[in-house]
Amino acid sequence: MFAGIESAVAGQHTANRYNGSSSRPPAALTIAALSSGRHKARNDAYHRRKSRTTAQPIRAFVGQDAQPISKERVEQHLSQISNEQHHKKAWFWHAHVMFNDKDPGSVNRCLAFREHIKAAWAGNAHVEVHTYIQKKTPIFKTGGNFEVLFTRELYTDMLTWLQYNRPEEFDIYIHPISSDYVADHSTRAYWLGKPHELGMEELEEAEKKQAKHPKPEADVMMAGAKVQEYGTDIIKE
Repeated sequence: MFAGIESAVAGQHTANRYNGSSSRPPAALTIAALSSGRHKARNDAYHRRKSRTTAQPIRAFVGQDAQPISKERVEQHLSQISNEQHHKKAWFWHAHVMFNDKDPGSVNRCLAFREHIKAAWAGNAHVEVHTYIQKKTPIFKTGGNFEVLFTRELYTDMLTWLQYNRPEEFDIYIHPISSDYVADHSTRAYWLGKPHELGMEELEEAEKKQAKHPKPEADVMMAGAKVQEYGTDIIKE
């Protein structure tokens, strides 16, 4: 019955509109429209709240208030990972920004980019911008680099930021940090820009030592996350 009344009302309203009638729409139609409008407003508000929530790069961890770059936080993370979730093991990543250590202009521009990264991520506890090495190393054989350390919680945001803000002249090498030294720096690593030659001998030796005298995974990760010093050609903060 109600369906028939609504159909008749809608038909009369349409006829009035085409006949040039200035009569107002029936009260039932107005109430239905208002109800529909309120529902749409509530729905829009819900999606706005949901969008603001999911847009945050850092998730809140109940009972996990350790500093993101700390052994305690790494241990908390590892305690939640099962053997079947090997892909979730890494907590830290390195992004190495490569530059031409023989070109003073490249060095200066790299320093400027480093300052840009520091300013962009200032105050974020999930990021550390380390000092840079103005020389080749056993792993990086083509020139100098500086490291950006970041955690799993910032993975997507940091990678997309580097993709869109990387100066074309600087290639960036990104890899996870774990006791899988060789895989982390080869099959699990990738480049933004052009790939460079890497030396794996030091990493292979480190992996052999780990297999012979295993250290706790959290200790290995923290050791990999610290600033690596090669010689004296490092600009200190």
